[in-house]
Amino acid sequence: MYFYISLTMKLNSTYKKRLLRGLLILVAFIAVFVITEVILANVYLAKIETQVRQEATSRINGQVELGEFKINIFSHFPNVSLTVRNVKIQDNYFDISKKPLLNAESINIQVKFFKLIQNQIEIKQITIIKGNINMQRMPSGQWNTYNLVKPKSEPTADIVINNVALEQIHIISKDTVLVNNNFDFIVTKSEIGLSYNANGVSFVTDDRIYSNGIAFRVERGPCFTSTKLRTTLKANWNKNSKTLSIEPSTLYIGKNKAYLEGKIKIADSTAVNLVFTTKKVEMATAIAMLSKYTGDKLKPFNFSKSFPVILKLSGIVKPNRPLDIDIYFKTNKNVFTSKGQTFTDVAFSGHYKNHLNENLLNEESNSGLFISGFTGKYEGIPLSISMDVFNMLTPYINMKLSCSTDLNKLNNAIDTSSINFTKGKIELKINYLGYPSTPEGTSINVSGPVVNGYAKLIDAAYNIPNRKYNFSNITGTIFFNKHDIYFNEIPITINKNFTYVSGEFKNVSKSLFNKNVKTTADISIKTDLFSLGNFSPPEKRTLVPQPKNEISEILENLLTNIDVNISLKATKITYKQLSLNQVKVEATMDDNTIYCKKASFNAANGAVNFFGAIVGIGTGNRSFSLTADIHNADISKLFQQLNNFNQDAVTAKNIQGTLTAQIKFSGNLSKTFAIQQSSMNGEFDINVKQGGIRNMTALNEITKNIFKNKQFSDIDFAELNHKSRLAGYDLYVDQMEIQSNILTLFVNGIYSLKDNTELFIKIPISSLKQQDADYIAENNEPDEKMGICINLKATKKANEFKVVPILFKRNSKK
Repeated sequence: MYFYISLTMKLNSTYKKRLLRGLLILVAFIAVFVITEVILANVYLAKIETQVRQEATSRINGQVELGEFKINIFSHFPNVSLTVRNVKIQDNYFDISKKPLLNAESINIQVKFFKLIQNQIEIKQITIIKGNINMQRMPSGQWNTYNLVKPKSEPTADIVINNVALEQIHIISKDTVLVNNNFDFIVTKSEIGLSYNANGVSFVTDDRIYSNGIAFRVERGPCFTSTKLRTTLKANWNKNSKTLSIEPSTLYIGKNKAYLEGKIKIADSTAVNLVFTTKKVEMATAIAMLSKYTGDKLKPFNFSKSFPVILKLSGIVKPNRPLDIDIYFKTNKNVFTSKGQTFTDVAFSGHYKNHLNENLLNEESNSGLFISGFTGKYEGIPLSISMDVFNMLTPYINMKLSCSTDLNKLNNAIDTSSINFTKGKIELKINYLGYPSTPEGTSINVSGPVVNGYAKLIDAAYNIPNRKYNFSNITGTIFFNKHDIYFNEIPITINKNFTYVSGEFKNVSKSLFNKNVKTTADISIKTDLFSLGNFSPPEKRTLVPQPKNEISEILENLLTNIDVNISLKATKITYKQLSLNQVKVEATMDDNTIYCKKASFNAANGAVNFFGAIVGIGTGNRSFSLTADIHNADISKLFQQLNNFNQDAVTAKNIQGTLTAQIKFSGNLSKTFAIQQSSMNGEFDINVKQGGIRNMTALNEITKNIFKNKQFSDIDFAELNHKSRLAGYDLYVDQMEIQSNILTLFVNGIYSLKDNTELFIKIPISSLKQQDADYIAENNEPDEKMGICINLKATKKANEFKVVPILFKRNSKK
């Protein structure tokens, strides 16, 4: 044990001595190394400082200020660190710009010590710390960096630089002369590693940049505002071909990762060919990075899911001419929203380019967007679209759209108070070419878009609620021809009336987006039997504005901005008891007026021609006017079919004869389109042949009270001519001669539907004689005198006639 302890102590003592000796040698070596480095650094410091100052003064066109040079051998040991304080470079345009090109707190230069020992200067890294770089295009059109570095007067050995770094460098680039742009960003930290070869140099960068804003056009605001950027670039510079080749490199813009590769060739002009690729871009994030001008345009649009994007920049760098930009993107199973409209299951490929015409400037008017293979659903409606959009300033669209769906799915896309689809299918294929709307302050949309294609309807049905129109059993094809729409003899059941309808709608595509352009429609309807009793009065429109989507507004504008010409041919038209045969009608209709230009039909065994109008349909002031010509109509049947004209004094049972008449009357209509009698005005010129009266209450009253020996239950008349004027409830009758087989009457006065009846009757005494059974009444000649007459007055109260004799002449005022 003792031996072991003694041996161990001797060994430890030996080891300690050797360790101490080694440490002393190391310290001595380091001391010698440091002393040598200090001596060499100081020896070369003056040379480096002199060379730097001389190079800066001789090679820079402008004023260079370099502060104190200091050496530090410990901060980057074993390399020597050389620091230059307060560096400032003023270019030749400083008097105009008032800002130095470079202003840095310090520039740190790390020089490799072992190269110094070999009498060589090799810089491991140059670091520019806390400074500003200001670049600006001058009024002359040249940048302040133009011709900044003078060429070498004689060949000298290049100083090898391994790395370049920037720390807290604020870089501002302004071009207010030609393109009016402004780049403002801070390089918080950037490290660039350089490696040299026979053809040039390769470098790798690791950059952290904070963008205050990059404005390509100052008036539209900057993009990438308050955005963090991080890049890792790999590139090669070929000094022979003067080409910078960028290998696949990584960029982080916010949280979005992208890849960059391409080439930049610098010769007499700079040619760029760069490709940016990202696997996913979120629409909201992308909009936040864009300028306010562009962002405001894109804010109404959004995709719920991110999608990949490829950006290509190419072309020759020229003043005031942006590079060629091509953006490729695609998506699948996405949700797209646009101005309150939502498209689901969206899939498509897209391409944007700003150089449609290579001879024009690359700007919005020379830009286009091309969408192919678009499929999606709008409110459950499947759509297939391909679309080319030209001129992004005032977009011009070439779109092909196809759709096949159940019609009732359209109700989710439109305001069903205007139109409501209830059943059926539609197959739609159209090609749209034109502007989507009228640009404000221009007349560019005067010609309107061009639409070609067709819509095939299968067992379709729809209604217009506020008009109470119902259309059903529709199967046929509607054709789109440029601005117009037409179809031929499509079977349509209109309010339970089976018809064949042909139509041509002109200027439809023009009026869809321009309220100043009217749509005109020529509609032809053919039917065997048409019942007007199947129609109800339209509802009063609400005056309270209701929010509508874009499609609803277009449809509402179309329905209210259309003039319709209707041609109707019907074998028979009925309304309650009225029956019209061989009906031909030509009418026009707009939002508030129905105007019948001419109509003809057979009714009550006679022929009728008339024209008239109903105005103010959609307002609170509805009215109508009618002019009719009746020829040889059966009075009894006419009274029967017209419900005795809503009176019971003279009915179809009491009257007979053949009627020929010219009638004009007008009046107001109620909310339910009932005639407001108090507003009625009219003129009547009536001729009745082979007339007769059977069992009329008023004449029975005469028999009862005055002519007890006369039989008035069965009277036949000579030809009767009658003129009268209607005002409200009162019919003003001009003096009318009534020659009958019983007696002769001359009647004038007022017949009222209320209690204002006052008819004055003159009965010549000569007509009271007993007539033979076969006596035929004939009218007097105009110049024949009445002779002595019996004067009577007929009044009506509570629908009861009273006839009394008049002993004195009636009051002329009354």
